[in-house]
Amino acid sequence: MLSAKSKGFFAEVSRFKVAVAATSSLKTPFVVEKYSEISTDKSPEEIKEFISEFVGDKSQRYTMGNVSVYPGSRLFFRHSVDAPARMKDSGFLEEIIRSQAGMDLGSNSVVVLNSGDGMPFDPARSLAAQRELLIAGAGIGELRELQNRVLSYGIYPVRMEIGSLPLLGAVIGYAKRNQIKRPILILEIDTRTTALYVVTHERVDLCRTVPAGFDSMLPVISSELGVKDEQSARGMIYSNTFDFTELGQKLLTRLLKEIRSSTGFYEVQTGQSIGGVMLNLLPPNLEWVRSSISKSLGLETLKIDVTKMMAPYGITISPQLVGDGQISQMTGLLALMMNHERQTEAQTAT
Repeated sequence: MLSAKSKGFFAEVSRFKVAVAATSSLKTPFVVEKYSEISTDKSPEEIKEFISEFVGDKSQRYTMGNVSVYPGSRLFFRHSVDAPARMKDSGFLEEIIRSQAGMDLGSNSVVVLNSGDGMPFDPARSLAAQRELLIAGAGIGELRELQNRVLSYGIYPVRMEIGSLPLLGAVIGYAKRNQIKRPILILEIDTRTTALYVVTHERVDLCRTVPAGFDSMLPVISSELGVKDEQSARGMIYSNTFDFTELGQKLLTRLLKEIRSSTGFYEVQTGQSIGGVMLNLLPPNLEWVRSSISKSLGLETLKIDVTKMMAPYGITISPQLVGDGQISQMTGLLALMMNHERQTEAQTAT
């Protein structure tokens, strides 16, 4: 049986946690009423029990909702088309996807979007207005595995999407409405890689996969603290036992080098200097990474007023969530709730 009550349900499934939120209705306008999260260290059965308790209905096998996931195989590619008329040519976009983005259409699920408004490419629309493309994809096999994992948690995904996409759209919209003119660096750090994006108030400008993540800290921990076993060193990183704040910049040396390489190239090519940095998906016990990266790069941490971010989309945050501080962990999940078409229509109407 499926639970399909009048209230809305949203879930964000990442490597380190499952975050869930309940809303007052299925469609906007609505109020975000509840939020909670659980570590993915827990078993699927424990997470399923957690979901049941959260929605308050243990009689149903599944809870229906919209879900965001972050497949390790996700790949984003920015491309500017010199001759927009060619986008109507048969096979033109497929060739870009294969030869430049490096995505195999047989093994990846791929979408071609406008890098400014996030809308899917449509040959019926102005081609010149769609020349700045954002190509996004992920392995079909991994997406199926993630879908099965979500089902094992007792969640039936009405819609499942790569969580990075709504987040990028949310930050672009927020920058535009709040007149943030300088580019913003967004990082999603995983164990072995880091997804790096640069966005402006107009569009997604840069997408890179950096070959360094949390595991790049293991050799430094071994040399600094004398820990020879990799598993023990990894356990130290993710535990609350040690405060790595003082060692932060040294631990992040390799990752910071890769980030500087990408952002430096971007700044030279565009003549724009990045003004702020945002970290998505950071585990709570690694908050020191946020401050260490911000300080090392000489950038301010982007502080988003999520109540202001959600208002144009007809979404209100419960005062209780705002008051207890949980709201700071919710940006990615809140972005999943946004209906960008609704917001665009509202702007057009005014």
